Amino acid sequence: MPQGSLFFTVRSASSAFPVGNARVEVFTPAGESLGEAETSTATSGVSREFLIDAPARSLSLAPGEALPYSTVDARITAEGFYSFFIRGIQIFAGETSRLPVEMIPRGQSLDDVIEYDIGPHGLRSDVAPEREAPTGTERVLTGVFIPERITVHLGAPNSAASNVTVNFVDYIKNVASSEIYPTWPAASLRANILCQISLALNRIFTEWYPSRGYNFNITNSTAYDQYYVYGRNIYESIERIVDEIFNEYIRRPGRIDPYFAEYCNGSTVTCAGLSQWGTVSLAQEGLSPLEILQFYYGNVELASTDQIRSIPESYPGSPLRVGSSGQAVRTIQQQLNRIRVNYPAIPAITRVDGVFGAETRAAVLAFQRIFDLTADGVVGKSTWYRISYIYVAVKKLAELNSEGERPQYDDTSFPGILSFGDTGTAVQTLQFYLKTVAAFNPFLRDVAVDGRFGNSTQNAVRAFQEYYGLFVDGVVGENTWNRIIAVYLDVTEGGTITIRPYPGSPVRRGSSGEDVLYVQRLLNRVRPVFPTVPRVEEDSVFGTVTRNSVREFQRIFGLDTDGIVGRQTWTALGRVFGSVASDCLEDGSAVTGRVLRYGSSGADVLALQNSLNTVRRALAPLPRLVADGDFGRATENAVTVFQRLTGLAADGIAGRNTRTRIATFRRAVENGCLPTLTGRAEISAAAEPEAREAVVMPWERGAPGRESRSDWPEDCPWRDAEAWAKRDR
Repeated sequence: MPQGSLFFTVRSASSAFPVGNARVEVFTPAGESLGEAETSTATSGVSREFLIDAPARSLSLAPGEALPYSTVDARITAEGFYSFFIRGIQIFAGETSRLPVEMIPRGQSLDDVIEYDIGPHGLRSDVAPEREAPTGTERVLTGVFIPERITVHLGAPNSAASNVTVNFVDYIKNVASSEIYPTWPAASLRANILCQISLALNRIFTEWYPSRGYNFNITNSTAYDQYYVYGRNIYESIERIVDEIFNEYIRRPGRIDPYFAEYCNGSTVTCAGLSQWGTVSLAQEGLSPLEILQFYYGNVELASTDQIRSIPESYPGSPLRVGSSGQAVRTIQQQLNRIRVNYPAIPAITRVDGVFGAETRAAVLAFQRIFDLTADGVVGKSTWYRISYIYVAVKKLAELNSEGERPQYDDTSFPGILSFGDTGTAVQTLQFYLKTVAAFNPFLRDVAVDGRFGNSTQNAVRAFQEYYGLFVDGVVGENTWNRIIAVYLDVTEGGTITIRPYPGSPVRRGSSGEDVLYVQRLLNRVRPVFPTVPRVEEDSVFGTVTRNSVREFQRIFGLDTDGIVGRQTWTALGRVFGSVASDCLEDGSAVTGRVLRYGSSGADVLALQNSLNTVRRALAPLPRLVADGDFGRATENAVTVFQRLTGLAADGIAGRNTRTRIATFRRAVENGCLPTLTGRAEISAAAEPEAREAVVMPWERGAPGRESRSDWPEDCPWRDAEAWAKRDR
């Protein structure tokens, strides 16, 4: 049977940051598993490809009753984010598709799953369009530009549906994948995509919906606009074309406004404009995209614009390649080096000198592979603008997340009630937090940081309140403020915690304040790698949940499981957090070879056993193995324990993912990245060297009947001076 392929890009923060350790599972509509995959930051959040059976390609080249695609479902999970379950992902024979997943950080609930149902393809709809064309009396912008982002209402204009704000290029890719089949001839695809771009730009140019009091640019209703399906997969053939022509549009000669390109499928629905199915036969007859458009619209022409808001540089006019030089090359080098911070698979360019050499080409190639562009090492128009867009995205978010100093936004204390009409620094601070949170969640509203609490800020507050289950009034009282701050800290503090010295006294149940908050944040930040550590509320109060989380951390790393954060637990927690934050526990090159399970034997089993024994120096629950090259029950148990500790499927089978993860931890132990059980005393001494000199043994305290060491019971663990010095009290 023919097959199509599907892979996933799992990212957060408006597609700017890859999400590692995400698990992707694919199922048939009947629930049968088709396999699973994991992502890592080393692979820029990209999963492996799934090969999926699909109907014959010929079924998609002419209208008919038979479904020309198969469907699958998918579940995507990642620690610290809401899970996604997506139904009805459409797979075409011979077509590769990508499903972009923007993970949303968790709010208060720990159990919510965000579900999407893609539904039937738009070409199979029988909804007649009632799109209202502009008359010339609408508000009109002064020029045509490509917006960086577009706000889409997920329903008819007057419906109570949600809004999402997405990148314009990604919006067009989604619309095209939702409304036309990727198997069509290239000329047909281009003609249809040009219609979709023009219709969207016309809505923006005429300010069609804002001029009517709506807070969005376009709807996803085919009766009014065009079909956008949040969460659907994008086809590679469509993606390539959109990257080439996203800044082109249709217009009448002598006019500047984008043409309102009316269209319908031409099969179940007809209209006065372009027939989508009709473009297929015209392309098969040899007509070019412009000739197809002129067949339906008469005297039209193609125009383009380099005005793309928020992108710092426009395309220099000709491709950049090995041998090119000048300011444009320097710009690309600087931007790629900054993007590399968030996408480490891109190699560094050590000389930002404006000369396009081997290093620059290698970085361009890596970027193109990550973002699904033609990997030729040449910076053409589509690569130039994609680099610019990603650069703007990561740079903007980095500024929000304190890349550098952010003194004006350090105070998170409640400033008093803020509402419509207020102005000043407190409003500006509120807007900053709202803008940051919105960057990580497309269902929230972006807002300008201008210090004026107007309609835009009120709408942003309302959207936040609605999403997080607060009373929706557009007023920022103490409850709303505290929730905004909690979400802001949750999405921004992951990599910016500074390791602090031991405060001098234990932190335990009943404690409160900054030291408790520090412990809670570190516990939550090590969870992506050690998911058995329970998540805690970062509320600065050391309660039962925090104690249990500390106990699990102590169990994993061989400390006394008393739930008290003494000097040794404090220091070990900082060391482990440093290991997680430094990415030394991120998977490197995949370990290849056979799957090892109970009954296996040989040199690879022996290597696995030795690796587990090395990892055991850091992870206390792992049992010691006899390294004999035979995969028996003891080895199976050790693999299961490791899988459970690190969030893998605990089946006792050492497949590629498990073997790769074990190898990563082995390297971390051997390189000193991960603190080991044999180094606990040294950890404590390194943190506070003078503490060793201040040790007073219990028999030196002059307790009645306990004046000498021999007076203490034989089984007392503190008879040993080293054990007493290492006590976690």
